[in-house]
Amino acid sequence: MMSCYEFISSCGVGNVNFFELVKFCEDSLIGNKLHGFTSARVTKGITPMDDQNKKTESPKISSTTAFLSQLKEKKCGVVKEAIVENKHEYNEQYKPSAFFTFIQFLKTLTFPTEDGRVLFNKASTVQKSSLRFLHLNPAAHFQEIIQEARSVVVAGGTMQPISEFIDQLFIPAGVPKERISFFSCGHVIPPENLLALGIETGPCGSILDFTFKSRQLPQTVKEVGSVLLNICNSVQGGIVCFLPSYDYEEFIYKELKKSKILESIAKRKKIFREPKFSSDVDRILSDYAKNISLSCSSNSGSSTCTGSLLFSIVGGKMSEG
Repeated sequence: MMSCYEFISSCGVGNVNFFELVKFCEDSLIGNKLHGFTSARVTKGITPMDDQNKKTESPKISSTTAFLSQLKEKKCGVVKEAIVENKHEYNEQYKPSAFFTFIQFLKTLTFPTEDGRVLFNKASTVQKSSLRFLHLNPAAHFQEIIQEARSVVVAGGTMQPISEFIDQLFIPAGVPKERISFFSCGHVIPPENLLALGIETGPCGSILDFTFKSRQLPQTVKEVGSVLLNICNSVQGGIVCFLPSYDYEEFIYKELKKSKILESIAKRKKIFREPKFSSDVDRILSDYAKNISLSCSSNSGSSTCTGSLLFSIVGGKMSEG
């Protein structure tokens, strides 16, 4: 993570005027042109290999020239074979142009330093690497809306503490406190049905540190699995485990499966996972609730299943109640 200035300096492009570059991209509509280019080829079924073949098509030549070319190709046979081996990379469909995203990223490099940070993830290949901009000052862009609109309604299911919205969004944008109205409905459950507990360490004694640098450590994953296993053995009915992202949920699920902890949990709870497609949400929730009802209403002592465990995502499709 680095500031925009640090990122520009590390890339050695401090002499580039990004304001002019962004203006050129917008005025020339180069993003639209590239998008139209790739879209047309996808529609027609043209691949990069087809375009490459058109470029390499040689004009008609005499027999003498062809003979000399064959002699030359024999000398360069190894090089030619290497080129042919790499041609499979071009034998794929064109992908949608990412130039619009690139232009948006260039815009972020023109923001004030305090407005955000650049997240750089360098992987083994370019395709797996990524660049992201983390916006830290939404008020800078919200101010234009505040100035032009007569009223603004910000609505959501999990907006507490509301003071953060007021102090970080409205006040910096120039809205006086007396103009801000707040309305909130009651919770979906009575207060006596809610118990909040914090867990500092896991059953093995390791600290539950879920910071970015520590959450994928083996001891952290082991503690997560042990906590879930103990809770599933003690609590009947349904359990929902919220994780910060789909990637981390995938990581935890694979690690728990690899360590056989998930197998032990499955003996007590039927495991469900939040789907990535909205069309599957109702089905997963229905199956989750149905399994809880069947487990709790079963009079058979032979069944060891006591309910369901659902892996869900904070801010995902199922986190709004």
